[in-house]
Amino acid sequence: MKENRGRRRKSPLSRAEQTREAQRRFRRRMQREGKFPMQAYVDRDLVQIVDADAKHRGETRGDRVEWALRRAFAKTGGRQ
Repeated sequence: MKENRGRRRKSPLSRAEQTREAQRRFRRRMQREGKFPMQAYVDRDLVQIVDADAKHRGETRGDRVEWALRRAFAKTGGRQ
């Protein structure tokens, strides 16, 4: 019987989960320091740059995504 080689993590996080954890830590640190970075959200095949301080203006994630798309369209003159 073959030996089980290599290190096994107790509970492996998927790449997406690792990214989310890292983003969460980063965002918390920035908020502690009073900075609100531009936050990139990856939604399947759609990438939106969403301003993290939108939360503090009482907007939902959907609103933020919508505004990010509008900004992107405005920059390209309505063309993709």
